[in-house]
Amino acid sequence: MNTLKKLFVVAVILSGFSFTSCSKETDLVDANELTTNTESYLKTSDFAYNFMSQDSLCVKEFPLEDLNEFEVEALNQMREEEFLARDIYLKAYEIYEYRIFDQIAKSEQQHTDAVKSLLERYELSDPAENHEIGVYTSADIQALYDQLLSQVMLSGVDALKAGALIEDVDIFDLKSLLAADVDNQDMIFVFGNLLKGSENHMRAFVRALTSQGETYTPQYISQEDFDLIISTSGKGQRFGNGNGTGSGQGNGSGQGNGNGQGNGNGHGK
Repeated sequence: MNTLKKLFVVAVILSGFSFTSCSKETDLVDANELTTNTESYLKTSDFAYNFMSQDSLCVKEFPLEDLNEFEVEALNQMREEEFLARDIYLKAYEIYEYRIFDQIAKSEQQHTDAVKSLLERYELSDPAENHEIGVYTSADIQALYDQLLSQVMLSGVDALKAGALIEDVDIFDLKSLLAADVDNQDMIFVFGNLLKGSENHMRAFVRALTSQGETYTPQYISQEDFDLIISTSGKGQRFGNGNGTGSGQGNGSGQGNGNGQGNGNGHGK
């Protein structure tokens, strides 16, 4: 069963419940300030992000290599998969007005545009030409969109979990594609940036859920990979607190006539 079909099954299960209980850093979504559990905060909090607009220019710096059939399919898949994410987030923002959806939808637009730049570079047909929100050429992606939209409409928390789920499968797919037969330098560059973006989006959704007293359990990437993503800031740093304490005692004695100096040695544990 391919990833999209498996994700569709997971989405069906999840929707049955209401979850109310150029090589620069790219589209960094900073959700660190999601510290309250009020829904109104999600509507007013701001998220910093950078655009991926340089991707369409930077790919020209790489050699133009032959594409194999797998790579063509990978481009078609990610073109529509990134559109699916954007479309779901636009709908979620329309319903709940959480700023996180608006901000990340803009990033997803740039993700799919970056893939489009590769399609154009290799003179390939665009599966998302004249794209309409919620309409896809891939039957699997179409079914997934319909199901995720149903989940989004259940509640704001369900919508946030749907967002985390989308980023979960994006990360899984991108890592799988990069580990398989994708070896063109320009594709590796763009897909690598998409992966960074998806990891940043995952962090943002998890922190938004945490602000509402909710959690997300990864469905596709491993728990180890998930924990690593969440513990990383997206800027080469880790989130974490470390405290160290130490104490030492020293004793010294000295004797002398008239003027004397004493030497003391201390050891602390």
